[in-house]
Amino acid sequence: MEFPLYKKIISYFFPIKIKEVTSVQNNLLRVYLFRNQLMLSCADAIYSQGVSYEPFRLPFKKIKKEIPFINSFLLLGTGLGSALQILQKEYHHYPETTLVDIDEDVLVLSKECMALNTKNNVKWICEDALLFLQETVKTFDLIGVDVFKGTTVPFDIQTEYFISLCAKKLSPKGIIVFNFIAQSQTDSLLLEDKIQHKFKNIEIILHGLNKFYICKNN
Repeated sequence: MEFPLYKKIISYFFPIKIKEVTSVQNNLLRVYLFRNQLMLSCADAIYSQGVSYEPFRLPFKKIKKEIPFINSFLLLGTGLGSALQILQKEYHHYPETTLVDIDEDVLVLSKECMALNTKNNVKWICEDALLFLQETVKTFDLIGVDVFKGTTVPFDIQTEYFISLCAKKLSPKGIIVFNFIAQSQTDSLLLEDKIQHKFKNIEIILHGLNKFYICKNN
């Protein structure tokens, strides 16, 4: 999606609304042009913010040496697809990618607004993240978990079963990036305990209310 220069300039001063969609899953979704990046938001959360989206921009900096060796990427919780856009635009890397989201309207916006499939190797799948992991027989070099309902991570995404499924779907040298907002310190500690049981190498990045977990088994 291209915009005239004047809109790009104005967007550095205040967001310009590009599109608004009523969604069954997320009520009202809005796409803005903000600081020359496309931003997807719901009532109380930002789901995407172009290459400025911190839940993947910061972790990808930590694994930049490994990015050239990533051939397959699974993103659970698509938003507009900022995580993939960062790989493509910032690292010039185009892995075979599967984008999964339970909200069909989110996927439609991702397809319409972002030019992510220039190499014809990107799939958008409308499905619950847990069900997708249960059904797929593929493994992935990189898995991004960015599943939210507003600012809340659904309970099934925090379970040991879900984390175990993620670990099983990683290739031998795979990496998972998990974006989490804890509702309490207890929730955070419980999640970290579950992650530590499944992964040998864990790095945590703190950013505002978010914690980003970079997990490996090597």
